[in-house]
Amino acid sequence: MKNTLSSLLFVALISGLLFPFPAMLVAQTDLSPGVGEGELLGERPGGDAEMEQFQDWTVRCERVQEDGETVRVCEMLQQVTVEETGETIMEVAVGFVPERELPVALFTVPLGVRLQPGLLLTVDENEPVRIAIEICGPDGCLASMLFDEDMLNQFMRGAAGTVRIRDTRDQSFDLPMSMMGFTAALERLREQ
Repeated sequence: MKNTLSSLLFVALISGLLFPFPAMLVAQTDLSPGVGEGELLGERPGGDAEMEQFQDWTVRCERVQEDGETVRVCEMLQQVTVEETGETIMEVAVGFVPERELPVALFTVPLGVRLQPGLLLTVDENEPVRIAIEICGPDGCLASMLFDEDMLNQFMRGAAGTVRIRDTRDQSFDLPMSMMGFTAALERLREQ
């Protein structure tokens, strides 16, 4: 059975995103320090989510109520944080939606980004792809991308990517995104 990626679950992932942020070093957050490749992490503190680490990507599954019944929802995640503070400045969540064979990605970026230019995603040396910012809430702005075969192959074969955002002063910030572990995490997601 395909995984269902709930919009409400994505919204619940946004936490404490602030903008503008000063010049900084950023890093991918390992959501499970000290855990080996493909090792099941068990439950998260304070919840019933199971997590499994694949290099820079984490597969997270939990049971949620949807239309009066309990369903298992799984997604893969990567967070980019400010090294000095640990503050999350971008989160990427990838999952499947009903009636679609290829996954979708949801990018959560801080408030204060310029909406009109959206996000500019580049994987390795491939052509950049513009992703529209769809909505902003109290905790951040959301942009979604439907993978096509070409973009999915870029993520699976790539090493690194950047997501360029612009702030209200029209300054550009390139946020790094790792592709390490993407393919293994996607395969685990497909198995769920």
